Amino acid sequence: MHFSEGNSLRIEDCGVNAINLAMKYKKQAELCGKDHYCDLFRDWYCTAIPIFDSLNVETIAYLDISCINISSIKEQGIMLKNIAMYIEEMILYRYGKCCTIDKRLSLTEKSILSFLACGMDRKEIMYEINISETTLRRYINKLKFKFKAKNDITLVLNAIDAGIIDTRGRLL
Repeated sequence: MHFSEGNSLRIEDCGVNAINLAMKYKKQAELCGKDHYCDLFRDWYCTAIPIFDSLNVETIAYLDISCINISSIKEQGIMLKNIAMYIEEMILYRYGKCCTIDKRLSLTEKSILSFLACGMDRKEIMYEINISETTLRRYINKLKFKFKAKNDITLVLNAIDAGIIDTRGRLL
């Protein structure tokens, strides 16, 4: 992947469009033709989504698809989300070649591990920590990377082995 600098990531430079909305709300945004500010664009259907580097905890880019006369913007949004997730996974993979497991975790990361070990589902964890589903997914992806885990069970087991939590989910 070869991202290059050059385009501004400032909201005020984007105008009123899907990228502007994605930047403002930090999540996927869609604009149907009738929602555009100008009649000239009434046939354009736009979807934008942030690309997130979960290890550095920052948005590094925005991906945008704009098409004319799309009968269903839903398929466009699903496709864009899958592309963004793939790019984010590749970013994590790239870091895998140069990073080691870091046992120094934030309180939020430790809490997530503890809640997973206690058998809480993701909705309960989101409520308990007061974070969005996207934020929780990013935290868990970051934890999976740090502990070289492919699923939640392996993540919890590796965290127990690393001495972060005990078998009952209590922080050590």
